[in-house]
Amino acid sequence: MRIVKESVNWALRYIGKRNETLHETALAVAENMAKSDSNAARWIASDAIRELTSEAIVKRLGIAKND
Repeated sequence: MRIVKESVNWALRYIGKRNETLHETALAVAENMAKSDSNAARWIASDAIRELTSEAIVKRLGIAKND
């Protein structure tokens, strides 16, 4: 199970880093997953949200950060 959880996490994060459109979609998926009853889904979501909203990723993609 751990390998699957980590694989989903990596996929979501790397898809979200490709361009602004995919970033928005991956972030929406992660936010939806965060509402899940599954501990694994919530872990994946929190890690993906943390990375996809990091200053470095937002800056690299040229996305205006809403504070």
